[in-house]
Amino acid sequence: MCINQTEIAKLNIARDIISETDRSISRTEDFRLLYPFTTENLIDYYKQFNFPGKTYLTIGSSCAQIFDAILADVASIDVIDTSPFVEEYYNLWVSAILLLPREESINFFAKYMERSGDSTLGLSPTSFSREVYKNISQKIDNPNIKFFWDSLFEEFKSHTIRTFLFRPFAEDTPARAVSKMSSFLLNDENYKKLRERIKQVKVNFTIGDILTANITKTYDNINLSNLVDLVKQGNINTFLDFCERLINNNSNQEGVILMAYLFYAIGYANGNGDLIPVFRKRFPNMKEAIINSAYNISKGPSDPLYPHFRDVALIYKKTRKNLHL
Repeated sequence: MCINQTEIAKLNIARDIISETDRSISRTEDFRLLYPFTTENLIDYYKQFNFPGKTYLTIGSSCAQIFDAILADVASIDVIDTSPFVEEYYNLWVSAILLLPREESINFFAKYMERSGDSTLGLSPTSFSREVYKNISQKIDNPNIKFFWDSLFEEFKSHTIRTFLFRPFAEDTPARAVSKMSSFLLNDENYKKLRERIKQVKVNFTIGDILTANITKTYDNINLSNLVDLVKQGNINTFLDFCERLINNNSNQEGVILMAYLFYAIGYANGNGDLIPVFRKRFPNMKEAIINSAYNISKGPSDPLYPHFRDVALIYKKTRKNLHL
């Protein structure tokens, strides 16, 4: 079998990251790393979109954005992300969904699970288990991607892969919370429906920064996720120009663009709420939606910020009335 050079290059990057050979980037700032699960309340965010029979552009290396859209009967999906391993992770998830029950999939990808009888966390005994991987890997159709995962599981311990290939602050989301943030993991009925549809939707992957990518297609739904969180680290006008290009060049008529992580509501002082007037000045027809944050879902009523930690999503719908900016 001849493995393509792109896959070998990805494997070598993963090897350097997992073995900590490459220490040039702090793990908290390394956007090559994957998210094991979504850290967003996708169930509520996705109420803002119109998916059935429509096209979708998204970022998101957890792949939950993809699976929830497939579950909502989307027609096609394009994914752009800075992590070079999103397609590999997607295929690993697909193989698990096709072979494992919902709870077993969650416990394979989760690092932690609730201990029986209390709310404390313990390590999931099947987290990236080599035995579970051997079972599900038979469903990885792409030989290059199977080579990628086979190589990592042969060379590294399961715990080491799970720890170092994923973003550190996303590791402590317990299995219970994970199932409440994504529709495809919410219950067995959704999970089985996804299993039936998962091979019917074409998903295209591009490695890169969506802010600078050459996007040539148009879409009915565009999810910018937490990109606004990076605005304060750069130039707000550059980001606003990017949004305007998306609206003018890449959004279909009646298309929806969503950006989240504007945590200004309910008096949360450290968010991006001061950016909202800036966006509204440039895009006066942009609407706001208050979303129950993933933080509330994962932490629960015992946390002092519960239930006051809210997100605000900004939604722009391209209509004939606001077509010209």
